[in-house]
Amino acid sequence: MKLNKNHKLLLLAILITWIQTYIMYKFFFRLSLASAIEELLILINSLGSILLFYSFTYFVKESKQSWVVIGISSLFSIVMIANTLFYKFYDDIMTLPILLQTDNTGGLGSSVVNLFDLKVLFLIINLPILLIAKHRLKDESVCKTSFFKKYVITMIGAYVMTFSCTYFSGLPILKFTYNREAMVKTLGVYQYGLYDLYLTITNPIDYALADSNELIEVNHYLKSNQIEPNAEMFAIAKDQNVIIISLESLQTFALGLEINGEELTPFLNEFIQECYYFDNFYQQTAQGKTSDAEFITENSLYAADRGAAFFAKSNNHYESLASILKEHGYYTAVFHANEPEFWNRDEMYVSLGFDQFYDETFYHLTDENSFGWGLTDEAFFDQTLNYLKELPSPFYAKLLTLTNHYPFELPDEYRYNSLGETSSDIVNRYITTVRYLDEALKQFITDLKESPLYENTMIVMYGDHYGISESYYDALAQLLQEEEISLNHHLDLQRVPFLIHLPNQKEGRIFSNLSGQIDVKPTLLNLLGLDVNESISFGHDLFSTNRREIVIFRDGAVIGSDYRYTNSICLRSDSGEEVDRSYCEKLEEVAEQELYYSDLILNKNLLRFQ
Repeated sequence: MKLNKNHKLLLLAILITWIQTYIMYKFFFRLSLASAIEELLILINSLGSILLFYSFTYFVKESKQSWVVIGISSLFSIVMIANTLFYKFYDDIMTLPILLQTDNTGGLGSSVVNLFDLKVLFLIINLPILLIAKHRLKDESVCKTSFFKKYVITMIGAYVMTFSCTYFSGLPILKFTYNREAMVKTLGVYQYGLYDLYLTITNPIDYALADSNELIEVNHYLKSNQIEPNAEMFAIAKDQNVIIISLESLQTFALGLEINGEELTPFLNEFIQECYYFDNFYQQTAQGKTSDAEFITENSLYAADRGAAFFAKSNNHYESLASILKEHGYYTAVFHANEPEFWNRDEMYVSLGFDQFYDETFYHLTDENSFGWGLTDEAFFDQTLNYLKELPSPFYAKLLTLTNHYPFELPDEYRYNSLGETSSDIVNRYITTVRYLDEALKQFITDLKESPLYENTMIVMYGDHYGISESYYDALAQLLQEEEISLNHHLDLQRVPFLIHLPNQKEGRIFSNLSGQIDVKPTLLNLLGLDVNESISFGHDLFSTNRREIVIFRDGAVIGSDYRYTNSICLRSDSGEEVDRSYCEKLEEVAEQELYYSDLILNKNLLRFQ
């Protein structure tokens, strides 16, 4: 078939975009492909949407079609690069709510730069090729109607093949929309983008159609699965101050780790001996990262299915830990030496019931005490303690650390240990910022002990999310002296520290039951002598003697005492051996139900009917 110049350029652009997309799936994303049909799916699932988007060239004048082709190709490159960089750190697909979080662009410069590597250049190689081809390709006579007809037939055929393969693969279509890996494997990243746009448009409609009967249904589910808190621990910290510290990017593997014979976290290793420490505690965040950790611990709800609740749901009604304590006479405050608009905190904290947000404007920042993301943790703790001493008692104060933040840059004069010796600068720097965070915590606790606050304050610490993403697992394996990071070990690496120190507590205890950030709110309420079951909570008291052994993640992955489920794969919890998926069916059902009800509350603002 003879083709004119525009048709040749169009087909060349489609071919390049198709190849680039497949390479992105295979080598930039870390999709778990369980069968040959899934391999075929990621090859063909993008073709239909690629053909669909390029078909817009037919709606412009022939003289401009070549430039439209190049323009569409450029847009595909932008989408691929954005998703590649986002995936490299978040291990997730970018969504429209994330793109709309414009207030989060400040301070991201060094993080984005560190995400770039030479492989990303492959995603823009289409542009010089198309520009050269535009000038070198020659016209041949062709029947335009015949070409367009064959184009449409090919596009329809691509969609039919994709949905046929999806059907035979057994992967769900539009069932678990929060599992974006499954969505990308079935729909493709571009088609998912269109579906994501549809969800964004229809969310206000779902909100408007909500009614109180849905909240009754959620309450019934929670009551039927209610677990009584530990009566012996009830009110053990009644009327005491509460200081809860968010430990930026700190993962459990760092505690107890020795590098060249030196402990990475010597203070925390010692401090947990006089605390209740939960060594099987998991982070459950999603695209909101630190803000998700705050949201989950405050509300005992799961993170938003797309984007961050701190942005998309800041006007919702909540039964947060802060608002409950405020109703019982506590003064509530947040301390974070960052921009108040970052993660939309200035608005969300009002909805969560905080009396005061001490943002960066309350702190004295200088060139000597600030770098990277802002005020150093040592300076932050030092200045925050002065504010804490002035708060009315009892108070509930949340402190968010900052220095141990990706890309983990730390000037030499602040280092307490040497850089790592792995193949990744990110991992090598991470161990220095973790060591710095540990030293900052040591100084803060030491200063707190010298103040009257220590004797009547419950101290809580939790890791907010992982620091080392899957992109750096090869180097992390080197650090941990392991051959590789298996899928089972990947799940273990979602563990973050969680500890509670009661006033005047001298002896600690380690709890190894499965737990997560969703359990923080009910645990603290019980310790403070408040009824856990008076408010909506999907978590349970960590001291309860009959806790269920399950941790649910936002993408539908779930960990049980015997089995674990992630990416359509079922594993034995002890050995990591892959077993038939039927062993994980009950875990899947519980995860699906919990996420569904939590999403109902969040997306439809059901607590306004409470």
